[in-house]
Amino acid sequence: MMNAKLAAAKFTYKITDVPDLDQRWDSLPEDGAMYCVPTAAMNWIHYIAKHGWPLATAFPLANDQDVKKILVNLTLMAGYMDTDPIEGTTGNGAFEGLVDYLDDRWVPAVVATDSAFDSGRITLESLEAVALVKGLGMVTRGRYTKIDDLFLRVGGHVMSLVGLDVTGSEALIAVRDPADDSTKLRTQSARVRTHAQIKSETRNLEGETVKVLRWDLETDPYRFIDGWMAIIPSFAITNPTDKVIFAHTASFETKAIDTKKFNLPFNGPLVDMAIHPSVPGASMIARGSNEIWTLDLARSSWSKTATVSSPQFLTYGGRDRRLFVVQNKEILSFDGTGKALGKLNTGVAIDAISYDQKNDRLIVAAPSTKQLLAVSPALKVLGNTEAPNTPGTGRLAMSVNGRDATIILSREGSPEVTTLRWHSTGARATGHFRVMTDGHTAAAHVDRKGRVVTSENGKIATFDTDGNRLSGSVFDGLPAGPLLKLARSSHNFDPVRSRRKEWKN
Repeated sequence: MMNAKLAAAKFTYKITDVPDLDQRWDSLPEDGAMYCVPTAAMNWIHYIAKHGWPLATAFPLANDQDVKKILVNLTLMAGYMDTDPIEGTTGNGAFEGLVDYLDDRWVPAVVATDSAFDSGRITLESLEAVALVKGLGMVTRGRYTKIDDLFLRVGGHVMSLVGLDVTGSEALIAVRDPADDSTKLRTQSARVRTHAQIKSETRNLEGETVKVLRWDLETDPYRFIDGWMAIIPSFAITNPTDKVIFAHTASFETKAIDTKKFNLPFNGPLVDMAIHPSVPGASMIARGSNEIWTLDLARSSWSKTATVSSPQFLTYGGRDRRLFVVQNKEILSFDGTGKALGKLNTGVAIDAISYDQKNDRLIVAAPSTKQLLAVSPALKVLGNTEAPNTPGTGRLAMSVNGRDATIILSREGSPEVTTLRWHSTGARATGHFRVMTDGHTAAAHVDRKGRVVTSENGKIATFDTDGNRLSGSVFDGLPAGPLLKLARSSHNFDPVRSRRKEWKN
């Protein structure tokens, strides 16, 4: 059972009946000493399987002492995550492996992450948001050695988050710790809730000033929560009318769809929106308005993010989760507080913008020049290439597959979709497919598996990259407007840092 309550300056979260699997077994390589990440993830997989989505577990447990199946499941998840039995699991490996596992088991969920070294902050508010949307979180506790005022990471550990009592900038955290087991490496130990005091601190970690959560007061080593990863119920945001948006959220507990209606905080029709890659919510702009508003789905509240004269398009991007706003020929960027970070005048009118996570770059469509631009999150032009012809006359939409960086372009009202693989080396390959739709479609949106989601005659529909209709999407047939965005699994781990031994967990 999950319970999360938010009150003035206080927050309480508790989830019960969560498994507490041991990571250390004498039948695992190196006795499972480096298996904390797949073990913390499997706690949640077994929880999901027991609480409404039995397909989540490939080998369901008969009970907490079903050792044979515990070991098979841990080995399976470690394989998905490319866990190294000696060095551990990289952030990228953990993310990609968990995403693939959930997709292969048809769990209606996405994976979200945050890393202090990439976003610059790990906050209690973000952990609260995960809990409020019934996300299942894992926290990364880094171990650090101190030299003067500099902290150097020497290793890390991942645990399942099962409780949080927040007051101001401090909290009592509860976790299932995979390493909190007995010395008996052939039996499963009893469930234990491990508690610690954590508080928000700003520290110089490896030369970067970041906000992290201090774990207790030990100094040998110092321990900070410097990242998290969460399984979050899938959700879609769309505008069935000019006045409201719908947020459709899937549940892996009840298999039902929860649809919430939100009145837009501005006058005029919605022009564009962008879902935040880690915090459940989206930013939006309206025609004729200079205000950018953000919907916090966790707290069902709106806030004004920034003011920009005649904004046209939005996207989030960069490892620090910046918001990028198109204003005719210019691209502006803002941090999470709405502070302006930079501006780029491209010299050409822009019709669409999207973020290429694989290559950490923005893709900018400038149809008047028949070009696509590659722009860094710091708003430096990296290059350009010829845009593929996209049939139709409606509004242009562009979406980038976060895994393989395939760019798809489509126009509202047209079933034709063009694709482009534009490598950072400059190599490119174009393609085309026709969505086998039964009627009018709005522009398309692609996920990490290459599935194309569109609004078809006012309802959500899903297709593969041959244009064939797919069945089984939990959102198919639900009401949709001309703008439709689905939450996508997203990470912000630096792939180079993630491969360093001290950054594996």
